Amino acid sequence: MIASNLAALVGIGAGPANATDYHWDPMVMLGGNYNDNYGLDSGNAQNISVKGGIVDAALHLNIINPDAHFEITPRVHSVYYPGQSQFDANNAYVDSQFEQLWPRGNFTLNQLFWSQDVLTSYLPTTAIGAPLGQNSPGADLATANQRTRQNLLLLAPTANFDVSPRKHLEVQAQFLSVIYSQAINNQIENFKNYSGSLGLGFDITPQTTVTVRGTASDLRPTSSSGANTYGAEGEWDTHLSEVVRAYARLGLEHTSFNQGQYAQSSATSVSGGLGIARKFVAYDLFADLARSVTPNSAGAIVARNDARVRLEHKFGGRTSGYVGLRYINQEPLGNPVGFTGQRYGQAALGVEWRIYRQFSIISEYAYTTLKDYISGAQAAGSNAVTISLRYEPHRPTEEFGVNIGR
Repeated sequence: MIASNLAALVGIGAGPANATDYHWDPMVMLGGNYNDNYGLDSGNAQNISVKGGIVDAALHLNIINPDAHFEITPRVHSVYYPGQSQFDANNAYVDSQFEQLWPRGNFTLNQLFWSQDVLTSYLPTTAIGAPLGQNSPGADLATANQRTRQNLLLLAPTANFDVSPRKHLEVQAQFLSVIYSQAINNQIENFKNYSGSLGLGFDITPQTTVTVRGTASDLRPTSSSGANTYGAEGEWDTHLSEVVRAYARLGLEHTSFNQGQYAQSSATSVSGGLGIARKFVAYDLFADLARSVTPNSAGAIVARNDARVRLEHKFGGRTSGYVGLRYINQEPLGNPVGFTGQRYGQAALGVEWRIYRQFSIISEYAYTTLKDYISGAQAAGSNAVTISLRYEPHRPTEEFGVNIGR
């Protein structure tokens, strides 16, 4: 990971020095948090309320020249709960992207690494963590009843080439590695997942593209049987302007299981998605409904139904707010032995008040629910309140759209 980042920096730095533009944007946030059920459905941590402090710091570095772009964001997130130090955690994240442009094509390498505790920090939130039409990477619905650490590495190169003025060849690949400090039977297991796709896009209009692609993936858990998935999909994508994007996707996927804990040898499923991202002067709207075949935290293949909805509003020059909803339902494919399906949801709202250009106060409330629906037990729920002081020295005086809780 470090080597690829250094290579990207060296590559992008080539060329005339006066053509390169550098930006760095630090962020530090100090907050207080209260949660009335910190562990949700997680064994001994369930029904335990906690209150304590949060420290969140990040540095976003952006390097741009006429034909290349590199950005990287290292971030640390720490939580401290006096009197309940067993829940203290120090989590580290590195997110980067390298993009190279050519007259008739481009290449992009997205990279994500994190090392975090698996209790609540791994859970997805209503923040827009992944772009429209993409899932958040990794296993994020584990119900671990012991303190466990997760190390995740994602490498996702993509290349696009112009075959003709209105046809484009799209090549995508992805490597995902998830490693835990300990394995828990039917809950969390180390695995690697290799996937890729090959597509041909047709420009219907200057703003609208239709793409047909073939997909494939290979799941390799450490101590259980893996699975191979092949499929095809069609996608309609439109950029009506710089602030409006919409997509619709429909596909069919066939998964072959390497037996072992699976009761079936294969399964066929439908995948797809529908979403829109729209920026107004005072409002931002993001809505994405998707179904995909993906590995879960136990190293098994699941059909994942994922809904993300977020509405943000800028009340004035110093005040903005948001309302967000998140829903995930994981269903088994191939009827694996010991598998327990899960249903997760979160509703959140928040308000940001900019005291000065660099300082803002953010107040957020979130209700989270998680249920292993096959077990028939009641869903576990939690209420969480967070109040934070955020410092961004390079934040612009005026911003287009809303920027809160991201």
